[in-house]
Amino acid sequence: MSSPFVQTRSGPLCGTQAENGCLAFLGIPYAEPPVGDLRFRPPRPVRPWTAPREATRFGAAAVQVYMPEMGPPVDFYDVPPEGPVTVVGDEDCLTLNVWTPALDGGLRPVYVWIHGGANHLESSRLPIYHGDALCRLGDIVVVSLNYRLGAFGFMDVEPILGPEYRGAFNNGLRDQFLALHWIRDNIAAFGGDPENITLGGESAGGMDVSWHLVSGRLRGMIRRAVVMSDVIGPAGIGGDGPAYRHDPQTVRAISLDVMTRAGIDTAAALTGLSGHDLCARIGAIPCGEELFGLDGQFYPGLDGETWAQEPLAAVSAGALDGIDLMIGYTNYEAGLWLSWNPELLERNPAWIAERFGFLSDKTQAAAVAAYAQFFPTEPPGVQAMHLISDCGFTLPVTWFAERAAARGAKVWMYRFDLEVDETRKAMHAADLPFFFARPHEACSEELIGPASGPDAVALRDRLCAEMAGALLAFIRDGSPAAPCLPDWPRFDPADRATMIFDPVESHVTCKPLGARQDFWNETLGTTFVGRNAAPCAGAQKESNA
Repeated sequence: MSSPFVQTRSGPLCGTQAENGCLAFLGIPYAEPPVGDLRFRPPRPVRPWTAPREATRFGAAAVQVYMPEMGPPVDFYDVPPEGPVTVVGDEDCLTLNVWTPALDGGLRPVYVWIHGGANHLESSRLPIYHGDALCRLGDIVVVSLNYRLGAFGFMDVEPILGPEYRGAFNNGLRDQFLALHWIRDNIAAFGGDPENITLGGESAGGMDVSWHLVSGRLRGMIRRAVVMSDVIGPAGIGGDGPAYRHDPQTVRAISLDVMTRAGIDTAAALTGLSGHDLCARIGAIPCGEELFGLDGQFYPGLDGETWAQEPLAAVSAGALDGIDLMIGYTNYEAGLWLSWNPELLERNPAWIAERFGFLSDKTQAAAVAAYAQFFPTEPPGVQAMHLISDCGFTLPVTWFAERAAARGAKVWMYRFDLEVDETRKAMHAADLPFFFARPHEACSEELIGPASGPDAVALRDRLCAEMAGALLAFIRDGSPAAPCLPDWPRFDPADRATMIFDPVESHVTCKPLGARQDFWNETLGTTFVGRNAAPCAGAQKESNA
Protein backbone atom coordinates (compact mmCIF):
# COMPACT_ATOMS: atom_id res chain seq x y z
CA MET A 1 0.00 0.00 0.00
CA SER A 2 1.31 3.45 -0.89
CA SER A 3 1.62 6.03 1.84
CA PRO A 4 -1.49 8.15 2.37
CA PHE A 5 -1.03 11.63 0.96
CA VAL A 6 -2.76 14.96 1.63
CA GLN A 7 -2.22 18.45 0.30
CA THR A 8 -2.64 21.07 3.03
CA ARG A 9 -2.42 24.83 2.73
CA SER A 10 0.97 24.56 4.45
CA GLY A 11 2.27 21.90 2.08
CA PRO A 12 2.04 18.23 1.08
CA LEU A 13 2.16 15.46 3.71
CA CYS A 14 2.86 11.74 3.54
CA GLY A 15 1.33 9.78 6.40
CA THR A 16 1.15 6.20 7.59
CA GLN A 17 -1.44 3.59 8.53
CA ALA A 18 -2.23 2.70 12.14
CA GLU A 19 -2.58 -0.93 13.17
CA ASN A 20 -6.38 -0.71 13.16
CA GLY A 21 -6.48 0.65 9.62
CA CYS A 22 -6.89 4.35 10.37
CA LEU A 23 -4.64 6.73 8.50
CA ALA A 24 -2.29 8.76 10.68
CA PHE A 25 -0.45 11.99 9.94
CA LEU A 26 1.91 12.68 12.81
CA GLY A 27 4.21 15.49 13.89
CA ILE A 28 2.72 18.13 11.57
CA PRO A 29 4.17 21.57 12.35
CA TYR A 30 1.55 24.28 12.76
CA ALA A 31 3.91 27.05 13.91
CA GLU A 32 7.49 28.12 13.52
CA PRO A 33 9.79 26.58 16.15
CA PRO A 34 9.60 28.89 19.22
CA VAL A 35 13.36 28.98 19.68
CA GLY A 36 16.04 31.66 19.73
CA ASP A 37 14.44 35.09 19.43
CA LEU A 38 10.99 33.46 19.40
CA ARG A 39 11.36 32.01 22.92
CA PHE A 40 8.62 33.47 25.14
CA ARG A 41 7.06 35.13 22.08
CA PRO A 42 3.58 34.49 20.64
CA PRO A 43 3.62 31.67 18.09
CA ARG A 44 4.06 32.44 14.41
CA PRO A 45 2.30 30.41 11.69
CA VAL A 46 4.48 27.79 10.09
CA ARG A 47 6.14 28.76 6.83
CA PRO A 48 4.72 26.72 3.92
CA TRP A 49 6.78 23.97 2.31
CA THR A 50 6.65 22.56 -1.21
CA ALA A 51 8.32 19.13 -1.12
CA PRO A 52 6.28 16.25 0.40
CA ARG A 53 6.91 16.11 4.13
CA GLU A 54 7.03 12.85 6.07
CA ALA A 55 4.32 12.82 8.74
CA THR A 56 4.93 9.35 10.10
CA ARG A 57 6.42 10.07 13.53
CA PHE A 58 5.26 12.15 16.46
CA GLY A 59 6.98 15.44 17.09
CA ALA A 60 8.99 15.96 20.25
CA ALA A 61 7.19 16.74 23.48
CA ALA A 62 7.57 20.22 24.91
CA VAL A 63 10.53 20.64 27.26
CA GLN A 64 9.62 19.39 30.73
CA VAL A 65 10.95 17.83 33.90
CA TYR A 66 11.02 14.07 33.42
CA MET A 67 8.72 12.01 35.63
CA PRO A 68 9.24 8.25 35.05
CA GLU A 69 5.65 7.46 36.03
CA MET A 70 4.52 9.33 32.90
CA GLY A 71 6.28 6.81 30.66
CA PRO A 72 9.76 5.99 29.31
CA PRO A 73 11.84 8.78 27.73
CA VAL A 74 11.01 7.45 24.26
CA ASP A 75 7.42 8.59 24.88
CA PHE A 76 8.70 12.16 24.79
CA TYR A 77 11.06 12.16 21.82
CA ASP A 78 12.46 9.67 19.33
CA VAL A 79 16.10 9.55 20.43
CA PRO A 80 16.43 10.08 24.19
CA PRO A 81 19.85 11.05 25.52
CA GLU A 82 22.10 8.46 27.08
CA GLY A 83 22.55 8.34 30.83
CA PRO A 84 20.27 9.63 33.59
CA VAL A 85 17.36 11.69 32.31
CA THR A 86 16.04 14.67 34.29
CA VAL A 87 14.57 16.75 31.46
CA VAL A 88 12.89 15.53 28.28
CA GLY A 89 11.46 17.08 25.15
CA ASP A 90 12.47 19.95 22.92
CA GLU A 91 11.63 23.62 22.53
CA ASP A 92 10.81 22.82 18.91
CA CYS A 93 7.54 21.15 19.86
CA LEU A 94 4.63 22.89 18.11
CA THR A 95 3.19 20.00 16.14
CA LEU A 96 -0.13 18.21 15.84
CA ASN A 97 -1.36 14.76 14.83
CA VAL A 98 -4.36 13.69 12.75
CA TRP A 99 -6.09 10.30 12.57
CA THR A 100 -8.73 9.78 9.89
CA PRO A 101 -10.74 6.71 8.85
CA ALA A 102 -10.25 7.40 5.14
CA LEU A 103 -9.35 9.98 2.53
CA ASP A 104 -12.56 9.52 0.57
CA GLY A 105 -13.79 13.07 0.21
CA GLY A 106 -16.21 12.75 3.12
CA LEU A 107 -16.59 15.32 5.86
CA ARG A 108 -16.60 13.68 9.28
CA PRO A 109 -16.95 15.21 12.76
CA VAL A 110 -13.64 16.38 14.23
CA TYR A 111 -12.44 15.95 17.81
CA VAL A 112 -9.48 18.11 18.83
CA TRP A 113 -7.71 17.05 22.04
CA ILE A 114 -5.59 19.18 24.40
CA HIS A 115 -3.60 17.03 26.82
CA GLY A 116 -3.33 17.68 30.54
CA GLY A 117 -0.35 17.67 32.88
CA ALA A 118 -0.70 20.85 35.00
CA ASN A 119 0.57 22.89 32.02
CA HIS A 120 4.12 21.70 32.66
CA LEU A 121 4.02 17.96 31.90
CA GLU A 122 2.92 15.37 29.32
CA SER A 123 2.54 15.38 25.55
CA SER A 124 0.24 14.33 22.74
CA ARG A 125 2.80 11.56 22.09
CA LEU A 126 1.72 9.63 25.19
CA PRO A 127 -0.04 6.41 24.11
CA ILE A 128 -3.14 7.10 26.23
CA TYR A 129 -3.86 10.11 23.96
CA HIS A 130 -3.46 8.37 20.60
CA GLY A 131 -6.61 8.91 18.58
CA ASP A 132 -6.73 5.77 16.46
CA ALA A 133 -9.20 3.85 18.66
CA LEU A 134 -11.77 6.67 18.78
CA CYS A 135 -11.22 7.36 15.09
CA ARG A 136 -12.08 3.78 14.12
CA LEU A 137 -14.85 3.27 16.68
CA GLY A 138 -16.71 6.48 15.88
CA ASP A 139 -15.81 7.13 12.24
CA ILE A 140 -14.52 10.57 13.21
CA VAL A 141 -11.33 12.55 12.63
CA VAL A 142 -9.22 12.94 15.78
CA VAL A 143 -6.55 15.61 16.25
CA SER A 144 -4.11 16.01 19.15
CA LEU A 145 -1.57 18.76 19.62
CA ASN A 146 1.48 19.86 21.55
CA TYR A 147 1.90 23.30 23.08
CA ARG A 148 4.59 25.03 25.11
CA LEU A 149 4.64 24.03 28.77
CA GLY A 150 5.95 25.38 32.04
CA ALA A 151 8.10 28.49 31.88
CA PHE A 152 8.01 28.56 28.09
CA GLY A 153 4.23 28.69 27.85
CA PHE A 154 2.83 29.85 31.20
CA MET A 155 5.23 32.23 32.93
CA ASP A 156 5.14 36.02 33.15
CA VAL A 157 8.59 37.09 31.96
CA GLU A 158 7.63 40.71 31.23
CA PRO A 159 9.20 42.08 34.47
CA ILE A 160 12.56 40.66 33.38
CA LEU A 161 12.47 40.90 29.57
CA GLY A 162 10.35 44.00 29.04
CA PRO A 163 6.89 45.08 27.85
CA GLU A 164 7.20 43.43 24.43
CA TYR A 165 6.77 40.13 26.30
CA ARG A 166 3.43 41.14 27.77
CA GLY A 167 1.07 38.22 28.24
CA ALA A 168 3.77 35.56 27.84
CA PHE A 169 2.01 33.59 30.59
CA ASN A 170 -0.66 32.79 27.98
CA ASN A 171 1.69 31.60 25.23
CA GLY A 172 0.56 28.02 25.73
CA LEU A 173 -3.01 29.12 25.06
CA ARG A 174 -1.83 31.13 22.06
CA ASP A 175 -0.16 28.00 20.69
CA GLN A 176 -3.37 26.02 21.07
CA PHE A 177 -5.44 28.72 19.37
CA LEU A 178 -3.05 28.90 16.43
CA ALA A 179 -3.26 25.10 16.13
CA LEU A 180 -7.05 25.36 16.10
CA HIS A 181 -6.84 27.86 13.23
CA TRP A 182 -4.56 25.47 11.32
CA ILE A 183 -7.06 22.67 11.90
CA ARG A 184 -10.00 24.78 10.69
CA ASP A 185 -8.08 25.72 7.54
CA ASN A 186 -6.81 22.24 6.70
CA ILE A 187 -8.96 19.51 8.25
CA ALA A 188 -11.14 19.06 5.15
CA ALA A 189 -8.07 17.66 3.37
CA PHE A 190 -8.07 14.84 5.96
CA GLY A 191 -11.79 14.13 5.61
CA GLY A 192 -12.85 16.31 8.54
CA ASP A 193 -15.69 18.82 8.65
CA PRO A 194 -14.39 22.28 9.62
CA GLU A 195 -17.95 23.24 10.57
CA ASN A 196 -18.30 20.37 13.05
CA ILE A 197 -15.37 20.61 15.46
CA THR A 198 -15.44 19.58 19.12
CA LEU A 199 -12.61 20.81 21.35
CA GLY A 200 -11.80 18.67 24.38
CA GLY A 201 -9.30 18.42 27.19
CA GLU A 202 -8.73 16.89 30.62
CA SER A 203 -7.10 18.33 33.75
CA ALA A 204 -4.95 21.26 32.59
CA GLY A 205 -6.25 20.52 29.11
CA GLY A 206 -9.79 21.03 30.40
CA MET A 207 -8.65 24.20 32.14
CA ASP A 208 -7.18 25.48 28.88
CA VAL A 209 -10.34 24.62 26.93
CA SER A 210 -12.36 26.61 29.46
CA TRP A 211 -10.02 29.60 29.05
CA HIS A 212 -10.57 29.50 25.29
CA LEU A 213 -14.31 29.30 25.87
CA VAL A 214 -14.45 32.34 28.16
CA SER A 215 -12.44 34.40 25.67
CA GLY A 216 -15.44 34.27 23.33
CA ARG A 217 -13.14 33.53 20.38
CA LEU A 218 -14.40 29.98 19.90
CA ARG A 219 -17.88 31.08 18.86
CA GLY A 220 -18.12 30.21 15.18
CA MET A 221 -14.89 28.19 15.33
CA ILE A 222 -16.14 25.13 17.17
CA ARG A 223 -19.55 23.60 17.71
CA ARG A 224 -18.98 21.76 21.00
CA ALA A 225 -16.59 21.47 23.94
CA VAL A 226 -15.67 18.63 26.31
CA VAL A 227 -14.18 19.72 29.64
CA MET A 228 -12.90 16.98 31.96
CA SER A 229 -11.81 17.46 35.57
CA ASP A 230 -10.79 21.12 35.56
CA VAL A 231 -11.92 24.59 34.56
CA ILE A 232 -10.16 27.94 34.78
CA GLY A 233 -8.08 26.73 37.74
CA PRO A 234 -8.61 25.75 41.36
CA ALA A 235 -10.96 27.98 43.27
CA GLY A 236 -9.55 30.21 45.97
CA ILE A 237 -12.50 30.04 48.30
CA GLY A 238 -13.14 32.80 50.78
CA GLY A 239 -16.06 34.59 52.32
CA ASP A 240 -16.40 37.07 49.46
CA GLY A 241 -16.90 34.55 46.67
CA PRO A 242 -14.84 32.29 44.44
CA ALA A 243 -11.59 33.74 43.16
CA TYR A 244 -9.04 32.09 40.94
CA ARG A 245 -5.31 32.52 40.55
CA HIS A 246 -5.78 34.36 37.29
CA ASP A 247 -5.51 38.05 38.10
CA PRO A 248 -2.37 39.66 36.62
CA GLN A 249 -0.88 40.51 40.01
CA THR A 250 -1.12 36.93 41.26
CA VAL A 251 0.19 35.47 38.00
CA ARG A 252 3.16 37.83 38.16
CA ALA A 253 3.87 37.10 41.82
CA ILE A 254 3.86 33.34 41.20
CA SER A 255 6.13 33.70 38.16
CA LEU A 256 8.61 35.94 39.96
CA ASP A 257 8.71 33.53 42.88
CA VAL A 258 9.45 30.60 40.54
CA MET A 259 12.14 32.53 38.67
CA THR A 260 13.78 33.73 41.87
CA ARG A 261 13.83 30.31 43.52
CA ALA A 262 15.19 28.75 40.32
CA GLY A 263 17.88 31.41 39.90
CA ILE A 264 16.66 32.40 36.44
CA ASP A 265 15.43 35.90 37.30
CA THR A 266 17.74 37.69 34.85
CA ALA A 267 17.48 38.36 31.13
CA ALA A 268 20.75 36.51 30.61
CA ALA A 269 19.37 33.36 32.21
CA LEU A 270 15.96 33.47 30.53
CA THR A 271 17.37 34.01 27.06
CA GLY A 272 20.82 32.45 27.32
CA LEU A 273 20.28 29.13 29.07
CA SER A 274 19.39 26.13 26.96
CA GLY A 275 15.81 24.95 27.24
CA HIS A 276 16.90 21.87 29.15
CA ASP A 277 19.05 23.84 31.58
CA LEU A 278 16.33 26.37 32.26
CA CYS A 279 13.79 23.62 32.84
CA ALA A 280 16.19 21.67 35.04
CA ARG A 281 16.66 24.68 37.30
CA ILE A 282 12.91 24.98 37.75
CA GLY A 283 12.62 21.26 38.37
CA ALA A 284 15.23 21.51 41.11
CA ILE A 285 13.19 24.00 43.15
CA PRO A 286 12.66 22.45 46.60
CA CYS A 287 8.94 21.97 47.02
CA GLY A 288 9.21 21.45 50.76
CA GLU A 289 5.76 20.91 52.19
CA GLU A 290 3.87 22.34 49.21
CA LEU A 291 1.01 20.00 48.46
CA PHE A 292 1.14 20.02 44.67
CA GLY A 293 4.66 21.32 44.04
CA LEU A 294 5.09 22.60 40.49
CA ASP A 295 1.55 21.48 39.62
CA GLY A 296 0.26 24.74 41.09
CA GLN A 297 2.64 27.18 39.40
CA PHE A 298 1.65 27.44 35.73
CA TYR A 299 -1.79 28.91 35.13
CA PRO A 300 -3.11 31.13 32.36
CA GLY A 301 -4.31 34.55 33.42
CA LEU A 302 -6.17 37.70 32.53
CA ASP A 303 -4.06 39.79 30.15
CA GLY A 304 -6.41 42.74 29.62
CA GLU A 305 -6.75 41.93 25.92
CA THR A 306 -7.87 38.47 24.80
CA TRP A 307 -8.75 37.56 28.37
CA ALA A 308 -10.05 40.73 29.98
CA GLN A 309 -13.21 39.67 31.81
CA GLU A 310 -13.51 37.60 34.98
CA PRO A 311 -14.08 34.08 33.61
CA LEU A 312 -17.36 33.17 35.30
CA ALA A 313 -18.73 36.60 34.44
CA ALA A 314 -17.75 35.98 30.82
CA VAL A 315 -19.74 32.74 30.85
CA SER A 316 -22.77 34.58 32.21
CA ALA A 317 -22.32 37.28 29.56
CA GLY A 318 -22.55 34.75 26.73
CA ALA A 319 -18.99 33.73 25.87
CA LEU A 320 -20.24 30.17 25.26
CA ASP A 321 -23.34 31.12 23.27
CA GLY A 322 -23.90 28.57 20.51
CA ILE A 323 -21.44 26.03 21.94
CA ASP A 324 -22.69 22.79 23.51
CA LEU A 325 -20.85 21.54 26.60
CA MET A 326 -20.14 18.09 28.02
CA ILE A 327 -18.39 18.48 31.37
CA GLY A 328 -17.58 16.35 34.40
CA TYR A 329 -15.21 15.03 37.02
CA THR A 330 -14.16 11.92 38.91
CA ASN A 331 -15.48 11.13 42.37
CA TYR A 332 -12.12 11.40 44.18
CA GLU A 333 -9.97 13.68 42.06
CA ALA A 334 -7.25 14.23 44.65
CA GLY A 335 -6.61 10.50 44.84
CA LEU A 336 -4.13 10.78 41.96
CA TRP A 337 -1.67 12.70 44.14
CA LEU A 338 -1.67 9.80 46.59
CA SER A 339 0.17 7.89 43.86
CA TRP A 340 3.24 10.00 44.66
CA ASN A 341 2.49 11.15 48.18
CA PRO A 342 0.58 8.41 50.07
CA GLU A 343 1.68 9.80 53.43
CA LEU A 344 -0.86 12.58 52.93
CA LEU A 345 -3.45 10.22 54.39
CA GLU A 346 -1.55 10.31 57.68
CA ARG A 347 -1.54 14.09 57.85
CA ASN A 348 -3.84 16.30 59.86
CA PRO A 349 -6.66 17.65 57.62
CA ALA A 350 -5.92 21.21 58.71
CA TRP A 351 -2.30 20.76 57.57
CA ILE A 352 -3.47 19.50 54.17
CA ALA A 353 -6.07 22.23 53.78
CA GLU A 354 -3.54 24.94 54.62
CA ARG A 355 -1.01 23.65 52.10
CA PHE A 356 -3.64 23.26 49.44
CA GLY A 357 -3.13 27.00 49.11
CA PHE A 358 -6.55 28.05 47.86
CA LEU A 359 -8.57 28.22 51.08
CA SER A 360 -8.77 31.49 52.95
CA ASP A 361 -8.14 31.47 56.69
CA LYS A 362 -11.76 32.47 57.06
CA THR A 363 -13.07 29.20 55.65
CA GLN A 364 -10.36 26.63 56.34
CA ALA A 365 -11.40 25.60 59.85
CA ALA A 366 -15.09 25.54 58.93
CA ALA A 367 -14.37 23.39 55.88
CA VAL A 368 -12.31 20.84 57.82
CA ALA A 369 -15.08 20.53 60.41
CA ALA A 370 -17.77 20.25 57.73
CA TYR A 371 -16.00 17.45 55.84
CA ALA A 372 -15.63 15.49 59.06
CA GLN A 373 -19.45 15.53 59.14
CA PHE A 374 -19.89 14.80 55.43
CA PHE A 375 -17.64 11.71 55.63
CA PRO A 376 -17.94 10.60 59.28
CA THR A 377 -16.78 7.01 58.68
CA GLU A 378 -13.68 7.98 56.70
CA PRO A 379 -10.25 8.63 58.25
CA PRO A 380 -9.31 12.32 58.57
CA GLY A 381 -6.85 12.10 55.69
CA VAL A 382 -9.58 10.84 53.35
CA GLN A 383 -11.89 13.60 54.53
CA ALA A 384 -9.22 16.14 53.60
CA MET A 385 -8.72 14.59 50.16
CA HIS A 386 -12.46 14.89 49.51
CA LEU A 387 -12.26 18.54 50.54
CA ILE A 388 -9.41 19.16 48.10
CA SER A 389 -11.20 17.23 45.36
CA ASP A 390 -14.22 19.48 45.76
CA CYS A 391 -12.35 22.78 46.01
CA GLY A 392 -9.79 22.04 43.32
CA PHE A 393 -11.98 20.31 40.77
CA THR A 394 -15.59 19.39 41.50
CA LEU A 395 -16.94 22.76 42.61
CA PRO A 396 -15.24 24.86 39.91
CA VAL A 397 -16.53 22.41 37.28
CA THR A 398 -20.04 22.57 38.73
CA TRP A 399 -20.08 26.36 39.00
CA PHE A 400 -18.88 26.66 35.41
CA ALA A 401 -21.64 24.30 34.24
CA GLU A 402 -24.24 26.20 36.26
CA ARG A 403 -23.25 29.53 34.73
CA ALA A 404 -23.31 28.10 31.20
CA ALA A 405 -26.67 26.36 31.68
CA ALA A 406 -28.22 29.43 33.30
CA ARG A 407 -27.23 31.39 30.20
CA GLY A 408 -29.04 28.81 28.04
CA ALA A 409 -26.20 26.62 26.84
CA LYS A 410 -26.88 22.94 26.27
CA VAL A 411 -24.87 21.28 29.05
CA TRP A 412 -24.46 17.64 30.06
CA MET A 413 -22.70 16.73 33.31
CA TYR A 414 -21.09 13.41 34.30
CA ARG A 415 -19.24 11.88 37.23
CA PHE A 416 -16.91 8.87 37.06
CA ASP A 417 -17.12 6.47 40.01
CA LEU A 418 -14.95 3.42 39.22
CA GLU A 419 -12.33 3.02 41.96
CA VAL A 420 -8.86 1.98 40.80
CA ASP A 421 -7.95 0.75 44.30
CA GLU A 422 -8.97 1.32 47.92
CA THR A 423 -6.52 4.19 48.42
CA ARG A 424 -6.80 6.30 45.28
CA LYS A 425 -10.46 5.45 44.60
CA ALA A 426 -12.04 7.14 41.54
CA MET A 427 -9.01 9.33 41.06
CA HIS A 428 -8.16 12.13 38.67
CA ALA A 429 -7.51 10.86 35.10
CA ALA A 430 -8.89 7.37 35.78
CA ASP A 431 -11.66 8.07 33.26
CA LEU A 432 -9.26 8.64 30.34
CA PRO A 433 -8.85 4.97 29.31
CA PHE A 434 -12.62 4.70 28.88
CA PHE A 435 -13.18 7.95 27.02
CA PHE A 436 -10.29 7.08 24.68
CA ALA A 437 -11.67 3.54 24.11
CA ARG A 438 -8.51 1.75 25.25
CA PRO A 439 -9.26 0.27 28.71
CA HIS A 440 -7.09 -2.84 28.34
CA GLU A 441 -3.87 -1.39 26.92
CA ALA A 442 -0.62 -1.05 28.83
CA CYS A 443 -0.87 2.75 28.87
CA SER A 444 -4.24 2.44 30.61
CA GLU A 445 -3.02 -0.07 33.15
CA GLU A 446 -0.55 2.57 34.35
CA LEU A 447 -3.60 4.57 35.44
CA ILE A 448 -6.18 1.97 36.47
CA GLY A 449 -4.12 -1.19 36.93
CA PRO A 450 -4.71 -4.51 35.17
CA ALA A 451 -8.15 -6.10 35.19
CA SER A 452 -8.26 -8.72 37.96
CA GLY A 453 -10.33 -11.32 36.11
CA PRO A 454 -13.16 -11.90 33.61
CA ASP A 455 -15.66 -9.90 35.64
CA ALA A 456 -13.32 -6.91 35.77
CA VAL A 457 -12.71 -7.18 32.03
CA ALA A 458 -16.46 -7.23 31.38
CA LEU A 459 -16.98 -4.24 33.68
CA ARG A 460 -14.34 -2.22 31.87
CA ASP A 461 -15.82 -3.18 28.51
CA ARG A 462 -19.25 -1.98 29.64
CA LEU A 463 -17.95 1.33 30.98
CA CYS A 464 -15.92 1.86 27.83
CA ALA A 465 -18.96 1.24 25.64
CA GLU A 466 -20.98 3.71 27.71
CA MET A 467 -18.36 6.44 28.05
CA ALA A 468 -16.75 6.32 24.61
CA GLY A 469 -20.23 5.87 23.16
CA ALA A 470 -21.52 8.96 24.97
CA LEU A 471 -18.50 11.02 23.93
CA LEU A 472 -18.81 9.98 20.28
CA ALA A 473 -22.54 10.69 20.26
CA PHE A 474 -21.85 14.16 21.63
CA ILE A 475 -19.12 14.79 19.04
CA ARG A 476 -21.39 13.67 16.21
CA ASP A 477 -24.78 15.06 17.22
CA GLY A 478 -24.38 17.39 20.21
CA SER A 479 -26.02 15.04 22.71
CA PRO A 480 -24.33 12.20 24.67
CA ALA A 481 -27.34 9.93 24.19
CA ALA A 482 -25.68 6.53 23.76
CA PRO A 483 -27.94 3.48 23.25
CA CYS A 484 -26.33 1.63 26.16
CA LEU A 485 -27.07 4.42 28.68
CA PRO A 486 -30.27 5.45 30.46
CA ASP A 487 -31.84 8.74 29.46
CA TRP A 488 -29.38 11.56 30.19
CA PRO A 489 -31.19 14.88 30.71
CA ARG A 490 -29.51 18.20 30.15
CA PHE A 491 -27.87 19.78 33.17
CA ASP A 492 -30.00 22.46 34.76
CA PRO A 493 -28.70 24.78 37.49
CA ALA A 494 -31.69 23.93 39.68
CA ASP A 495 -31.53 20.12 39.71
CA ARG A 496 -27.95 19.55 38.45
CA ALA A 497 -28.80 16.25 36.74
CA THR A 498 -25.58 14.25 36.44
CA MET A 499 -24.80 10.95 34.72
CA ILE A 500 -22.93 8.70 37.14
CA PHE A 501 -20.64 6.29 35.29
CA ASP A 502 -20.95 3.63 37.95
CA PRO A 503 -19.27 0.21 38.30
CA VAL A 504 -22.60 -1.40 39.23
CA GLU A 505 -25.00 0.40 36.91
CA SER A 506 -24.67 3.83 35.37
CA HIS A 507 -27.53 6.14 36.30
CA VAL A 508 -28.60 9.77 36.59
CA THR A 509 -28.79 11.57 39.91
CA CYS A 510 -29.70 15.12 40.87
CA LYS A 511 -27.52 17.35 43.03
CA PRO A 512 -24.79 14.73 43.50
CA LEU A 513 -22.80 16.99 45.81
CA GLY A 514 -25.79 17.46 48.08
CA ALA A 515 -24.97 19.29 51.31
CA ARG A 516 -21.35 19.76 50.28
CA GLN A 517 -22.28 22.29 47.62
CA ASP A 518 -24.86 23.85 49.91
CA PHE A 519 -22.09 24.33 52.48
CA TRP A 520 -19.84 26.13 50.02
CA ASN A 521 -22.60 28.30 48.61
CA GLU A 522 -23.64 29.31 52.12
CA THR A 523 -20.04 29.79 53.26
CA LEU A 524 -19.43 32.02 50.27
CA GLY A 525 -22.53 34.00 51.07
CA THR A 526 -23.55 33.59 47.45
CA THR A 527 -25.94 31.20 45.80
CA PHE A 528 -24.69 31.07 42.25
CA VAL A 529 -27.97 29.79 40.82
CA GLY A 530 -31.30 28.82 42.31
CA ARG A 531 -31.22 25.57 44.24
CA ASN A 532 -34.93 25.22 44.92
CA ALA A 533 -36.55 23.25 42.13
CA ALA A 534 -38.32 19.96 41.67
CA PRO A 535 -36.00 16.97 41.20
CA CYS A 536 -35.53 15.71 37.68
CA ALA A 537 -37.86 12.91 36.67
CA GLY A 538 -36.59 9.41 37.26
CA ALA A 539 -33.37 10.53 38.89
CA GLN A 540 -31.88 8.84 41.92
CA LYS A 541 -31.02 10.82 45.03
CA GLU A 542 -27.57 10.39 46.52
CA SER A 543 -25.99 10.83 49.90
CA ASN A 544 -23.42 13.54 50.52
CA ALA A 545 -20.65 11.09 49.82
